[in-house]
Amino acid sequence: MTLLKKAAQYFSALCLLASFNARAADAICDSTNFETQKLTNKDRSHQTMMGVRPTYSAKLGEGFSHSDKSGLLLKENKIVPWGAGDILSVRPQNSDEQTKKGIVKPVKFFVQYDRPPYNNVNDKRTKGGIYKVDSKVQNTDGTGVSCSTEPNDYAYHYFPDADEKSLVVGSVYCVRTRSGNEYTLIRVTHICDNGVVFDYKYNGDSNVFEGVKKVPRAAPHESKPTAPGSHPGKS
Repeated sequence: MTLLKKAAQYFSALCLLASFNARAADAICDSTNFETQKLTNKDRSHQTMMGVRPTYSAKLGEGFSHSDKSGLLLKENKIVPWGAGDILSVRPQNSDEQTKKGIVKPVKFFVQYDRPPYNNVNDKRTKGGIYKVDSKVQNTDGTGVSCSTEPNDYAYHYFPDADEKSLVVGSVYCVRTRSGNEYTLIRVTHICDNGVVFDYKYNGDSNVFEGVKKVPRAAPHESKPTAPGSHPGKS
């Protein structure tokens, strides 16, 4: 087989894989099954989060179109209505001028924190937060993540806050629950018109997420040199 034919087959396989992945992503986004799914070691399609293995996957509905399925209680792994979760999903509404211009805002996370202008009855005493994890500050051995314990390091309400900014597929985020006392690591896998899909690991009150332990490879076996004139297996 010529090098040209091998290259053609390789790129054909890549195209088929990309097409398969696109169809799978479309199926996930088209689905209105807003739910959590427990992951096992067999779920190889769910990548680690900077070395940390996720334990659940969730799809949240967009808050204005699926308000009853737009929140997630992380400890309970439970989909809940808007205003009742540790993390919410929403597409911010346009102004009249933005609607006239045909602007479509991206779906974002919303994290409740009891401060104006979002401090109604559902927000009382909430202290949630979120920030994007910089790979440069993950644990030095590369097999885990330590989320900040400083409240000021976390953003809240709409995230990202700027209208034009979007969540990034593949990015990892540290999340503080609505109590402000517990931590979760999440990794966005799909951003859909009707919501957002992500893997996550709830970690209780510990901000240190241990990564997958790497088992060192055994050194290759080295046979002892055979003495001149001898035959292996014979005395």
